[in-house]
Amino acid sequence: MEALSEANEDAREVDEAIRIGANVALGTDAAEADVEDELKKLIESLETDEKRKEDEEEARKVSERLAQNQVPREHPEAEAYEREKQSKAILASSIV
Repeated sequence: MEALSEANEDAREVDEAIRIGANVALGTDAAEADVEDELKKLIESLETDEKRKEDEEEARKVSERLAQNQVPREHPEAEAYEREKQSKAILASSIV
């Protein structure tokens, strides 16, 4: 994941260098292009932060729902079943 992040950053740097070179060759105002690039980066950063916050909120809600759903460790009728089983065993042993 980190390698992918680094590769994306490298690609952005190369893209920026190409854009600057193209702007210089075309005589475009480099400052304007830089401002536009910075604005795009800020928008991407905000979108990423918002997505992360949404994901964290969703994870918190799922955790809360899971905490509310307590699964019993034993079947509610297990104790009664065991008593009945012991009674039958006692009965069977007294008949023999």
